[in-house]
Amino acid sequence: MAKAIIIIPCYNESKRLDLRQFQLLDEYSNHHLLFVNDGSRDSTSELLAPWCQINPSHRRLLNLPSNVGKAEAIRRGMSLCSDENPDIIGYADADLATPVSEINRLVKALESAPPDISAVLGSRIRRLGADISRNPFRHYAGRALASIASILLKMSIYDTQCGAKFFRNDLALRNSIQEPFLARWIFDVELLGRLSREYEKTGRRRESAFLEIPLRQWSEVGGSNISTGSFVRAAFDLIRICFKFEK
Repeated sequence: MAKAIIIIPCYNESKRLDLRQFQLLDEYSNHHLLFVNDGSRDSTSELLAPWCQINPSHRRLLNLPSNVGKAEAIRRGMSLCSDENPDIIGYADADLATPVSEINRLVKALESAPPDISAVLGSRIRRLGADISRNPFRHYAGRALASIASILLKMSIYDTQCGAKFFRNDLALRNSIQEPFLARWIFDVELLGRLSREYEKTGRRRESAFLEIPLRQWSEVGGSNISTGSFVRAAFDLIRICFKFEK
């Protein structure tokens, strides 16, 4: 059974963390949690520290001394985890908009996927039989960003910004997380772009390495740190990323 480390970035999340739901992941012996406290100013650390100590073999807390942003918090978490040689490294949002059952399904999908599949991406596609609840503005703004990102990456990705993504801990991933990301919020696009370049170095087609899986359930949770201005900054970040990958 593959060992998977799931990174949960946290910034002032003390009122939104549902530790009872996270505890359900203890049922999966190969799943390990790393909470990255990104310089929170509330009681996030005080809440997580004793809870992680209850089951330290499956739960850990990394406290960053200052706020560095979601992108860098996840990158530092991934870098720490990659040195421990797990089979799979990924991340999900602290509010569990992607519920535990779906996180487990994505990890299992990558675990059982053919070796040429190196990344599994959750996708929030509204369709019959799925329970996908999103704020309309964020949905359409996200669709616009995803469409631009697909052109930039030269891949048909429906949802670049879903907060649940999992990767094989291979050389391509380790090379892709060596340097900080340009973007604070839309770093997912930059990470996928870096991975694409690494895969192409070995002669692989970029699209063949990724598997996008429609989620059965996803729900917008109130109190998010993402504002309308975040989408504007994300658009400028996309332009910066574009120039970087065209060099």
